[in-house]
Amino acid sequence: MRYLRQVLISAGTLPAQDMHLHAYEVYSSKFISAIPPHQASILTRYQRWYVLRVMRRASAKAPTSVNTVNRRRAELRAIAAFLTWLDNQGHCLETATQAHLDRYLAMTAGTATALSTFIKWAHEQHLASEITLPRKPSMPGTAAGHEELWDKVELLLRDESISRDVRIIGLFLLLFGQRVANTVRLKRSDVAVTGTKVSVIFGADAIELPPALASLVLAQLQSPTNRYIYHRTEINWLFNGFVPGQHVTPNHISMRLFEAGIKVRPFRQAAMLQLAAAVPVRVIADTLGLSVYTASQWAQRSGHIWNDYPAIR
Repeated sequence: MRYLRQVLISAGTLPAQDMHLHAYEVYSSKFISAIPPHQASILTRYQRWYVLRVMRRASAKAPTSVNTVNRRRAELRAIAAFLTWLDNQGHCLETATQAHLDRYLAMTAGTATALSTFIKWAHEQHLASEITLPRKPSMPGTAAGHEELWDKVELLLRDESISRDVRIIGLFLLLFGQRVANTVRLKRSDVAVTGTKVSVIFGADAIELPPALASLVLAQLQSPTNRYIYHRTEINWLFNGFVPGQHVTPNHISMRLFEAGIKVRPFRQAAMLQLAAAVPVRVIADTLGLSVYTASQWAQRSGHIWNDYPAIR
């Protein structure tokens, strides 16, 4: 039914709609209606004035992903479970202490992340003035090795048994440290072809692609949009998905890369560390679409700060 609805939207028969966002709105409404009224009151406020506002703003820029919906659903269930636990202890959100929160988190390993945004919101709204959830510093994972990185580059350049979209997105990851979730949203208009040169825009400045990768991108540009029953001309994704009007999902690409022996996180870390060691911070920020602060953090991790490089922009 969802696929058929998207076909009708793509054909212009039905008005455009973010299907994943709509599905979450339906789910959250049913979920909240089934919990005790005093819990529902708090969750309704949180959903209406924070979660849905954030999701709708994001939806205006790009369709809501399945990952986002799954994360928000898990968050909703985690909050309800915490409020229920407080009820069983004879307390509520307003009377909960830091000791209550610490004890609950110790009993339910892995729920801190799901509760973090809600606890912060409740504290700002003076609904839970006695509890806070300090943010733990993120620990960098282990990056893939240099030789391993370039072995995978060779694999994606040469192995034609891997689908072209997976090869291109994987190479953007390995060569330019691009997040899969960002790359799948590239549009054909983000690629410029000038003679034999092919450039792609990740940030403020375009990057000229090496010839082998450029040929793959050219083939992708020339491939027909044959996955759609109906195709609206204003939809211009570089990597079309199976659902009409939507780009390929990050999950699909990540799974295909994993099958090729490429775990996204360690290989992206390896790519970013090599780039940060070889390229000045400002150049990385402008070409890869990162903030100067983020680029600086990568430079510090690589051991190359580039303090002597002038701020030329």
